[in-house]
Amino acid sequence: MSFISEIKDIYNYRTMIKSIINKDLRTRYRGSFLGFLWTFVNPLIQLIIYSIVFPYLLRMQIENYAMFMFVCLIPWIFFSSTVVGSCSLILNNANIVTKIYFPRVILPISFTLSGLVNMLLSYLIVIPMLYFFDIKITFYLLWLIPLFLLLTLLAMGLAMFFSAMNVYFRDIEHVLGVFMLGLYFFTPVLYSLDIFPTEVQHWFYYNPLTSIMLSIRSVAMYGSNPDFNMLIYPIFFTVVMLLIGYTTFNKLQRKFAEMI
Repeated sequence: MSFISEIKDIYNYRTMIKSIINKDLRTRYRGSFLGFLWTFVNPLIQLIIYSIVFPYLLRMQIENYAMFMFVCLIPWIFFSSTVVGSCSLILNNANIVTKIYFPRVILPISFTLSGLVNMLLSYLIVIPMLYFFDIKITFYLLWLIPLFLLLTLLAMGLAMFFSAMNVYFRDIEHVLGVFMLGLYFFTPVLYSLDIFPTEVQHWFYYNPLTSIMLSIRSVAMYGSNPDFNMLIYPIFFTVVMLLIGYTTFNKLQRKFAEMI
């Protein structure tokens, strides 16, 4: 099957993708007292905690530090939870993977898009909080759309790759959890790169998330255009990761039923 035919096949199953996303969103907080309201309450509680803990107990010197951190924390949580959570996708859906025909790649695609929807809903709390902290709300916020799209495609490529690889190598899920923790501290979510010497800062840009997070902070927090030159590498990295992720998944899925 050619690549174009595979894409058309995925598109023909768009109803299934929507169904999986809806099911995931409905069951995410099912059984809890507040239910879907946790999508808004959870980030709000985190914001309150970070507003108290970091500026006062840790003596952070960044103005409006809570929002400085928070505008990037929600996208990071989406990215991290998508990549780590994707590892168990095939194994958790073994019943349909082995019995029903559908493009298996729909699973990581749906999982990523479900996380995106949840992130967007959580991010709604950011807008009124910007106003609350007396941070000017500008039309530059619209740049969040392509930036979130870039982050989503990167997460999707990685989700395809690790969801397939973990079927063959089950330790990946545990190793990846530790790796993502390290990557969290190598990504400027909690801090500004200015705290590091100039000769050290360039190392952080080998991490494609650095430029993406700094761009998100730039448009949401400071009301300015993202640095487009800084985004060339993350865009290139994302395209490559999508190709690697899709190719790897497509090749390994042939023996999913046997390995499960």
